[in-house]
Amino acid sequence: MNPPKVAEAAGVGQKVMDRITSLQSTKPWVAAIDGPCLGGGLELALSCAHRVATTSPKTVLGLPEVMLGLLPGFGGTQRLPKLVGMPAALDMMLTGKNIKAELSHSTPLPPPLPLALPLPLPLPQPYPNPTPTLSQPCPNPAPTLPQLCARPTPT
Repeated sequence: MNPPKVAEAAGVGQKVMDRITSLQSTKPWVAAIDGPCLGGGLELALSCAHRVATTSPKTVLGLPEVMLGLLPGFGGTQRLPKLVGMPAALDMMLTGKNIKAELSHSTPLPPPLPLALPLPLPLPQPYPNPTPTLSQPCPNPAPTLPQLCARPTPT
């Protein structure tokens, strides 16, 4: 590994996560987690204002890169302790332990959601009468259905 390139890549990742965090002041983001949320994925979720997770047995949260001798490089070492406290964060960051979503109720990590919750969530209904109104009638209106279906008269 080339240390300067590794440091440069980590710096780019930190800038991206910091940018995502800075966007939370105008529109908060929610990380919806359904499945493995490991390494950079968890660091991305930590950058969001809120996190929710399903109780699927496949949903796990963790920082497994430490098992390869790497520390989380995108700001996870700073964000995780603020969220879960230093003892729980050190446990995750130094051992590479994964936390199942149904067990995350004991930490401030995402609260588990019922497995039956549909993801993505349904969109809100549109406003009533989304059709714009014209101030003047259209000079060449489109033909109506009866006009389109009428047979031409022989001349």
